[in-house]
Amino acid sequence: MIVCEGSKTEPKYFERVLAKWKLATVEVLPARGSAPTTIVADAALRKKARRVEASHSNVVAEYDEVWCVFDVDAHPKIKTAIKTADENGIDVALTNPCFEFWLLLHFVRFGTTNQTRHQVQRKLRQYIPGYEKGGDLGDDVFDGIGTAIRHAEDILRSQWQVNPEKAEKLLKCNPSTAVHLVIKKLRSMAPV
Repeated sequence: MIVCEGSKTEPKYFERVLAKWKLATVEVLPARGSAPTTIVADAALRKKARRVEASHSNVVAEYDEVWCVFDVDAHPKIKTAIKTADENGIDVALTNPCFEFWLLLHFVRFGTTNQTRHQVQRKLRQYIPGYEKGGDLGDDVFDGIGTAIRHAEDILRSQWQVNPEKAEKLLKCNPSTAVHLVIKKLRSMAPV
């Protein structure tokens, strides 16, 4: 299960990836709320509910993995959200400053430091003219997934020298993303 901060852009992106790779067993859900602490709490409740449902069913299975996808933006208590996720066995794919940074990496390695959400979105519009949250991303984005993975890994390794699996480390790495970890996992699940 992937629980997303946004109700439009992030779920639409992941749904297209799942369709492209024919992954019908993965659920993508917008969180009931947009604060990271709320997103993680929502994911933990859904994970627990699925565990209970699976214990009474021969058809429903527990989630193998649960991911929360959210941005740094200016959210208070983000460290609390990351800690709570860890305590509940939930992985976090954090992007600093915003999800659009991940989208931008499909086109260009953009590592200019201390970017705001608005600056990243403006840069993304150079590659997706007229980009608006929740709008159509176009096929070019999905054709560039491998490029985005390479760019994300390269920026984390060369610019920040951090391990993206420790979400808290990315709080100070602007720009950075760990969305590629979810994407790599999904790609490994795709039928050959």
